Amino acid sequence: MMNAWLLNALSFSTGKLHAPVNSYVVDSARPEPSHNHDLQNNWFEQVKPRLATRKRRLLHLLWHETRRTWHDLSSEQQTAIQALGWAPPRPVTSNNAKNGSGEDFLFYCRYLCVRVDRWLSPNNQKVEAWSNEKSPFRGKCSEEAMVARMADLKSDHKYWGALVREYDFFRYPEQLKQMQLSELGNYLERNIYRKMHQRWAKVPWHGGRTAGDINTEWDDERYDWLADDYASHVNKLFWYLLKWVDCRLDDWYEACSDEVEAVTVRGVPWFANSGQSSKIKIAQPWVGAGDADFDDVQGGLENMEKVFEILSGRSSD
Repeated sequence: MMNAWLLNALSFSTGKLHAPVNSYVVDSARPEPSHNHDLQNNWFEQVKPRLATRKRRLLHLLWHETRRTWHDLSSEQQTAIQALGWAPPRPVTSNNAKNGSGEDFLFYCRYLCVRVDRWLSPNNQKVEAWSNEKSPFRGKCSEEAMVARMADLKSDHKYWGALVREYDFFRYPEQLKQMQLSELGNYLERNIYRKMHQRWAKVPWHGGRTAGDINTEWDDERYDWLADDYASHVNKLFWYLLKWVDCRLDDWYEACSDEVEAVTVRGVPWFANSGQSSKIKIAQPWVGAGDADFDDVQGGLENMEKVFEILSGRSSD
């Protein structure tokens, strides 16, 4: 059995297509795991422009939003989204941490890291992971611009007292061995992944977009706000967190190596059950419409814009 505190933490609430959280912070430090200046330069010259394209912004946004809001949509909205190929096979739910959606999350993290690593490979570089040994990143808070929850999330107390404790929890083999892969993914996505996005978020470019707005203004490379799924993946800090999640997969595999085996799924190093094991629930994790590549999604940009309109409560006609 998993620890009681961990099971209790697996509950969360979903919501409709939301405006990005106002988690402003100013005078921010540099929470980077190293001072690799070559990687820094190559990132802004070679990687960030690719991530900032409208197509990749929508791919990232829709993958998260369809999973997170599916059960709040009307049957008409769900049918319309399904016709466009974007119905998530395993939506995130509030009462089922074992439906396989956690595996989708973990695979998606590794899937994206593999692709960005390929972009960096000509320079013999890879995405680097966040390390909790670094000083807490949160900068100075403007209390009037924050709700109390955000102020708490960006506090040193929250970082060292909760986030780092959770960080360390997922490095213990005896704990990881008790978890199914989907349980690991569900907890990481709902707790550490989202919390660190908000903790690291700075004041957004031009004040940030509002819900339902994907005007081409927000396709500017400078819009890389970590609190918005339309922009977070454009920010270099996002990839430190994504790579940290990816590293937890390796820890889990090492702890469970007597029950699972290494395989390759869509060109991504992955896992399958060995013998009678039930650690893994799904054979083909979901990465978006048609399970297409990050560079080539079913229906292309026009279909994705239609899905966004449906999620926003507007007609897709």
